[in-house]
Amino acid sequence: MPKLRKTLKLDDTEITVLELTVDQIIELGQLVTGQAAPDAEDAEGAADGPDIPDLFTLAGVSNLLESHLDWAVQGIKMNDLRKKAPSELKEIYTAFREVNTLFFEVAQQVGLEDLLRTLKETVQKDFSNLLASL
Repeated sequence: MPKLRKTLKLDDTEITVLELTVDQIIELGQLVTGQAAPDAEDAEGAADGPDIPDLFTLAGVSNLLESHLDWAVQGIKMNDLRKKAPSELKEIYTAFREVNTLFFEVAQQVGLEDLLRTLKETVQKDFSNLLASL
């Protein structure tokens, strides 16, 4: 069964939003929580631990999105996303939630929903502070 996908047209840009794979979900979970998978001890370079971004800053979230955007969104780059209106970003996010419904259900069941909520609130606060300083 192929991954779920949804194609959007924003202005003249065709964007494809993809369902994440299990490996991608596990890796993102490791990045967000700072925890390695149970079998990570056996993996090459496991002693170094995962490279964990500071997800509770706007820069950290931006770095995570930039380095992993192509997993979920194709046809647009991070620099182009920054030029889009919030309503257009909402369209992309809504499509992401649609094709990744099971990811969000699992995240809620394993307690990542609280972490995702905190992350969202932090980004909103940082963004508001950034706008206020202009």
